[in-house]
Amino acid sequence: MYRPLTGIPGRALLDTMLLLNGAFIRDGVARRAINALSEMGYSACCDDTSWSDAIRILGARRIALGLSYDPIPTLISYARDSNIVHLPPSPVDQTAIVNRADQHLANAARDRIAWVLTEDAPLIKQLISVNIEVRSTWDVLYASLEGETPPLEFPIRVTRMSRTNGYLFGRIFTGSWAGRRHEGQFTICEVENVGRLYYDNGLGRWIIEMQNNLVVWADCDVGTNETWAVCASYRLPTTSGQNGNVTLRAAGPDGQRVANSRSTLRALPPHHIGRRSSFGSSLDGSTSLDGHIQAIVLGRRPISGVLWRAISSVPEGAPNPFGSDVLDDALLATSFTTSGIANLPSQSELARIIHGDAQVWMSRGSSAGLTGNF
Repeated sequence: MYRPLTGIPGRALLDTMLLLNGAFIRDGVARRAINALSEMGYSACCDDTSWSDAIRILGARRIALGLSYDPIPTLISYARDSNIVHLPPSPVDQTAIVNRADQHLANAARDRIAWVLTEDAPLIKQLISVNIEVRSTWDVLYASLEGETPPLEFPIRVTRMSRTNGYLFGRIFTGSWAGRRHEGQFTICEVENVGRLYYDNGLGRWIIEMQNNLVVWADCDVGTNETWAVCASYRLPTTSGQNGNVTLRAAGPDGQRVANSRSTLRALPPHHIGRRSSFGSSLDGSTSLDGHIQAIVLGRRPISGVLWRAISSVPEGAPNPFGSDVLDDALLATSFTTSGIANLPSQSELARIIHGDAQVWMSRGSSAGLTGNF
């Protein structure tokens, strides 16, 4: 699943959102990946456009959120303390055309002999298409393990969920149960008061069972030892009686794609969302996955068709739950000591979930897996 870092240049270009998440989430995946780069001998770099974008975004968010402090000095201090190199503008490379907003990264990668570190799945897909080296934080953190068993949280990325908008995503490697119609149900994950994402072997279909009693399924034959990306994305009303929908998508080997969407007028129950989440099993423990979990992501911005096509076309593709909405959460949660030192929020504080017991193990040769409650 993960792409190695061997054979790529020594400079890593950070995209804007990765830089900001590194600066304002003290133990988040972005900061851990940037730290790992240094430990492995790579130079973390930021081109002039990404740096200017980061400064502009922080200035705009300070006004929009009514922050009582200026977040820009915190970014500057982080970049300095992390030895992030600020690169000057690069000339346009006409042989490496990507979307206009990210063209500067392609230019800098070619000009500075660098590779790009990003969580933006469409950008990863585009850079691969023009033969520019690109990696995700999953790749960097996996490489930093150097063959050791991954930490408990490695396959899991979650943020605070919403009653009205969100998604449950899993990338799994199926076990020996696949294709055996008598074997029952196999759960990827379940989030309290949101829903359960699973495969029903008896029916031969992927299913999302929402807590508003809406069930969406997609008929699909699944084989043993196959990698599948599965995502349930929802937009639901605040109160029952308004329009909403839930979309289920799955992508497997050899270009297999299935999808289904259903409309609903029902809201989720008016209870706390995601206080308990279970990965690799249902919350009550009655069904488990019995397979390898390569990634599970829970987020609160629904996945569009365009984003899904990019995610499902990249071998290690997964949604990035740490977007601008989570950056806002982090900025609002930041405080300062009397001496002016920033108290940054942790990733778990932003996720607001309760962690229970879990077991992490390694599959033969590559990916991490997890079973149990989290």
